[in-house]
Amino acid sequence: MYITKYTDYSLRTLMLLAQQAGDQRLSIVEISKTLRVSHNHLMKVVNNLARLELVDSLRGRGGGIRLVPRTRQMTIGAVMRELEPVEPLVDCDAGPCPFRGGCELDFALQRAMHAFLAELDKKTLSDLVRDKIVDV
Repeated sequence: MYITKYTDYSLRTLMLLAQQAGDQRLSIVEISKTLRVSHNHLMKVVNNLARLELVDSLRGRGGGIRLVPRTRQMTIGAVMRELEPVEPLVDCDAGPCPFRGGCELDFALQRAMHAFLAELDKKTLSDLVRDKIVDV
């Protein structure tokens, strides 16, 4: 199992925002420097997080991004489901397969994916960053 860099950067951005007190906002420049991710790439990440309503963004002077209240207590599994919708890991309809009707691969991979997400459902975003303040 692996996650894309895009999802990795999304999770790290959310974790960094979870460390901020109250309504404090961070700019994309601050987040980009802290995470050592290109500004352009981070813009795409933040736009997607805003589209998913995981963050609130405000343009202009005094602007920046912050977590919306519900995101702080979301489980990492729930965040992952929003960032990367769960799809079949193998395409059993992709043509003739010599194992059709007697294959357990799809079932085994589905169980593994559910176990992966179930483990991530045990932790919230706030759990991951508790007492780990990073200076931005």
